[in-house]
Amino acid sequence: MSSNDEGDARHILHDDTARRPTGSTADSTGDARESRLNTHECSSLEAALAYAELGLRVLPAHSIGRYRQCTCGDKRCRSKAKHPRTIGGVHDASSDERTVRAWWSTWPDANVAIATGHGLLVVDVDDHYRCGYWSWCRVGPHYYGFPDLPETWAAWTGRGVHVYFAVNQPYRCRANVLAGIDIRGEDGYVLAPPSRHPMGCWYRWAEGRSPWQAPLAPAPPWLLELLAEPAATGPRDYPRCPWDGAIPQSVFQLIRSDPKVAARFHRDATGPRDRSQSGVDASLSCLLALRGVEAVDIEHGLLASHRCAGLPLKREHYYRRTVGTALARVRRDERR
Repeated sequence: MSSNDEGDARHILHDDTARRPTGSTADSTGDARESRLNTHECSSLEAALAYAELGLRVLPAHSIGRYRQCTCGDKRCRSKAKHPRTIGGVHDASSDERTVRAWWSTWPDANVAIATGHGLLVVDVDDHYRCGYWSWCRVGPHYYGFPDLPETWAAWTGRGVHVYFAVNQPYRCRANVLAGIDIRGEDGYVLAPPSRHPMGCWYRWAEGRSPWQAPLAPAPPWLLELLAEPAATGPRDYPRCPWDGAIPQSVFQLIRSDPKVAARFHRDATGPRDRSQSGVDASLSCLLALRGVEAVDIEHGLLASHRCAGLPLKREHYYRRTVGTALARVRRDERR
């Protein structure tokens, strides 16, 4: 994760490290262990054993190998450096020292995964395209009144943050409870420091938020309320649904009021002549630009359109290039 992305994502944690009391007896030991994990001074085995000592169930996951390929050997791996190495997957997770040592003696470079469930729940805020950060900071307060997060475990990932909570009942894994925000519960897992992300960066604990520096806080009421809502099934019908933050409100209002924008957003067959994904994206971008929508909001609108239609997401530069081309075309037409 870039320094700018991390700076934005810090608002998710409401980082209050400057206000935390220092000098407690646990601080020196916790600081040393957190530092070793974050600077990659310890091996994956040492990290796995440290988590197992806390009672966390761990398992080895594939990692990044030669030429940035997943160690599973599949060049088209859809879960690069993230899926378990064991045959039973997450169901093999264990906190037994002998089992953990046996795994890492076989795969010494394996990433370290922590199994969720059994009282542990993780909120995965994916800051890719600013989507999760945008949902957390704008939609959360709008609908759920998110207060400051309690002090609990939190780790920076390749493009977001994992926030850990304790729960007293099982919650299943759910994707996109809000745009860019996933839940890892029963039969789930997350990678933990010092694992390496497919993007090449390392997972690391947020300052003062490692298991040795912060308590595992119970899940706050607003999160339990969010988890109690039924999961969405199928594409959302934005013209008739209230704004849920998956897209900027400026784009949402145009979808409700402008049939042309709505047709292109929903990939309607009666829309543009070029009905390929890139053709519809270009047409939608031009329409939004003509109606005065800002570039960053158009990018998020395209991303939401892809999610709604169940299309595979593109890389960030695709959205930036598509919107930039549309804006240039609109400006050129205005000069004529």
